[in-house]
Order: sequence, then structure tokens, then C-alpha cells
Amino acid sequence: LQVRTNGGRESFVVTGAVPESNAFSLKVPQAALLFEVDAPDWNVEGLTSAGVASDTLRFTQRSTGSAEKSKTKNRVQAKLPTWVVVERTIRIGESVEVITSVRRIGDSSSGTSVTVPLLAREQVTSGDVKVVDETVQLFFAPKINSLIYASELTANPRAWELRGTNAKGITEQWQVSCQASWRCEVEGLTPTSIVTGNYMRWTWKPFPGEEARVKAVELSTLTGESITIDSLNHDISWGSNLRQGTVTLQTRVTEQTNLELTLGDGNTIDDIQVNGVSGLGLSEASKAQVLLTPGNHQVSLRYQSSFSPATIESVPPLSLNVPAHNITIGVSPSKDRWILWTGGPMWGPCVVYWAKVLVVIAMCLALQRLALIPLSLLGAILLGVGLATLPIIALWVPLLWLSLLTLLPKNEQAVRSIPRVLRSTAFVVITLLALLLLYAIVRTGLVLEPPMLIVGNNSSSTFLKWYLDHSSGDIAQPWVFSLPISVWRGCALLWSMWLVVVLFSWIGSSMKTFREVLYSTEESEPSES
Repeated sequence: LQVRTNGGRESFVVTGAVPESNAFSLKVPQAALLFEVDAPDWNVEGLTSAGVASDTLRFTQRSTGSAEKSKTKNRVQAKLPTWVVVERTIRIGESVEVITSVRRIGDSSSGTSVTVPLLAREQVTSGDVKVVDETVQLFFAPKINSLIYASELTANPRAWELRGTNAKGITEQWQVSCQASWRCEVEGLTPTSIVTGNYMRWTWKPFPGEEARVKAVELSTLTGESITIDSLNHDISWGSNLRQGTVTLQTRVTEQTNLELTLGDGNTIDDIQVNGVSGLGLSEASKAQVLLTPGNHQVSLRYQSSFSPATIESVPPLSLNVPAHNITIGVSPSKDRWILWTGGPMWGPCVVYWAKVLVVIAMCLALQRLALIPLSLLGAILLGVGLATLPIIALWVPLLWLSLLTLLPKNEQAVRSIPRVLRSTAFVVITLLALLLLYAIVRTGLVLEPPMLIVGNNSSSTFLKWYLDHSSGDIAQPWVFSLPISVWRGCALLWSMWLVVVLFSWIGSSMKTFREVLYSTEESEPSES
């Protein structure tokens, strides 16, 4: 129950019927400063002697004998009049739709008729509703508490006045929202709530005679494309003789428009999907066309073509009739290709292996220049090429072993100052580790995948990924420079043959150093003057 006050001191008298049962509860949503109860035949719980009431008062009838019981039994139950709540939901756009929900409160055991006044300029569109003299005649069947009907407000002029009805037994609620292309202005009665989400909604709970005015203004639009491509993913898989690709676009459309995608010659479109549903587009050879309605859509296109990898292979050309944003291009190359280099947009993969090769070769050349490793200039370069396939942390072991073969014979006196067991064991361990790592180099070249160290934009040797923030229509075509994997295997085989040749010399030097320097206990004889 809500009562409107006009300010100052006022008193209200509310009369109602007491339930037939011997106990009932009365809720007090807003506590009074002083609460008094005059009920000599009832016990009251929830009220203090100081007149402070809790949220709920509990009334229980006192038991005073058979006479009072007979009086209670014969008590006449007053029947409350029908009360209805009319909730009008008004949606303003090109047309103004009104959904009216009418709920009755109270006893629903019997049927009743309700007359609901129409708003100004309101026209009922529901065919099963009776309209008489600017009112809607509704009939509630027994046990039915809610009825709904639809109507419209005339759109010209685009300003409406809402007035609370003076009809007895009716409480109104208005809820107004404007669609995205319209701006609403409200005046008069202050809304009880304003909710902002996708659409702003105003809610009023007017008393009789209170007014609110609503005006709708269509927003002016900016000139531009009616379709926006928020993201585009182009994924390509290269096989030995077949290339397959998928193009996925996330779009926003403001008016019905055509989206056109054109691939390079020789590509055949297999399927076009819009929001996961096939058959909604047209394709002819390497060109596809999709008619999009306003809203958000996901468009997916699958294609394939015959393919024979070339030394320099580019991504198939792709062009659109509108600009695209947040473009991702992914390539899954064939496993029988040795990737040497890549090119395309700045944000993409990079082959780091060649930089590592140059650094390791420079290191080997420096050691050869200082005569620390028993190799020629060409041998130092070849050694650096092979060592580049090892992790950085493992490079020092073979280089240390080769350096020891040169340094130990030149420093016999200092070496023999170290206990024989310690120096011999350390040399054997380093030798075995170096031989194991050289074997790992051979195994990597002849059996495993080339460690090309492809990094950047979450790329790897099995997936190359480029990113472009914007394209006007023609999508960039990244390229990959690669050779058959057999070329890598052949280079690894040649390097392994060179390693076998020099390894006999290194092992011979290692055994001689171990026998004459590390394990021997004889002091070296002084040289003759």
C-alpha cells in the first residue's frame, strides 16, 4: 500500500477485514515513531511497551471460552474490492510499441471485469481485446490473475504525454526505452529509476493525475561503411600436393549489405557459413558473396587448391570489398619443408637460427685464431655450423674439450699439481659429454626436425603467424622461403662425414693427452741446453 502525501500533518484511516483464522501477521515496512495497538481479544507479538514495532507484528486470538469461539466462527468476512496493477512498457523506435500487463491483486476465486483507460494517441493492435470509448474492457476468468495486450502510439509528432489515471482500483507503472538510433528526453514527473544498459530505460509509478512527457529525437548518422569487419583470421595448411584454407570474419552490419571475398585463381571454395549455418552465400570459382542483415555475424569460408611447394611460397591472395581490421594470417607448412626465412607484415615470425649460427661461428673463429682448438679456418667454420644446433648452455662442453687438447700438453707442470684421480676423472667426463653432444648434433641433422628457432607473434616451426591491424581491402600476402627437408638431411650428412674424419684425430689426441699428461706420474725431463 502506497499513499501520496501533500506535505504538513496528515492522517490516514485504512479499513480492512481481519482474516478468518485465529492468527495472522501484519508487515510494517516503514517503522513509525510510535506504534499503538488496540486489540483486547488478541495477543500481539513484535511490539514493545515503549511503542516500538518490529518489521512484522504477529496477532493471535485469545481463547476465552465457548461463547467467544462461537462468535469467531460466526464472524462475517468482509470482501475486499478488486485492485489491478497496470504496467505499460513503451519501446520507442521507428514505431512506438506498447505492451500492457494487467495484474489483479486479491481474491481470484471468481471472475471479474476491469476497465483500463488508454493513453493519449494509443491504438490497440491485439485482435482479441475489446475497446470501448478510449478504454479497454478486460475480463478475468476465475483463477486468472494476469492479462497482456499490445498497442501502438502514433509516431507523429514524436512527443507523448503520459498521465496517471483517476480510475478507482487501478495503480499504474510506466517503463519507457529508446532504441539505439533514438534519443529520448523526459520532463515532468521524476522517474523512480533510470537503468542504462544497451538501452536507457525510465520507470515511473505515478499517482492519479501526475504527468510525464517523453520526446524522441532521431540521431543523425555519420557517413561511412555499413559493415565493419572487427577481425579476420586466414589460416592456411600446406601439404605435399594440396593447400587448404579457412577465412573467418567477425562483422557488424548496420544495414543490409553484400560482403564480397575474392581469392586468387586456382582456388576452389568448398563451403560458406554465416553464424554456423551453411548455404547462405553464393560462390563462383574463387569469388564468394554473402548478403548480411543488420546485426553481428560470423562469416566463415573454406577453400582448397592443388599445390606444389615452391622455394618461395606466398599466402593465396585475398581481397574484400570493405576494409578489415585485426587481421591474423596463420600458415601451417608441410613437415617435408625446411624453412629458411619468412617475410610479410612487421608483426610476424622471425628465423633466429641464422643469427645464432653467426655468433657461434665467430666464437669458433676466435678460438682458432688464438690457437686454442686444433682446427683450420674452414674447420672452425664447419664446427660452428654444427654447434649452432645445440642449446646455448651446451656449447661450452665440446669447445672446452677441444681447448683442453691444446692447452694440457703445454701446461704439464701445472696439470700434474692436481691430484691424478681428480684430473683424470674430470677429463674423462668432459670427453664423454663432448662425444655425446656431437652425437646429438648428428642425430638432429639426420633424424629430427631442423632447430630453426622460429619465434615472434606465438610462431613456431609448425605454425607461422602474422598480424596486421588494418587493411583497405587487399590482404597482405606473407611469404616463406623453404627447401625440401632432404636438403637439410644432405647437409647434415656431409657435416657428419667431416666430423668422422676430424673425430679420429681428436680422439687420438685425447688418448695421448690422457696417457702422457693426465694419468702419467713421471715428471717431464728438462730440455737440453
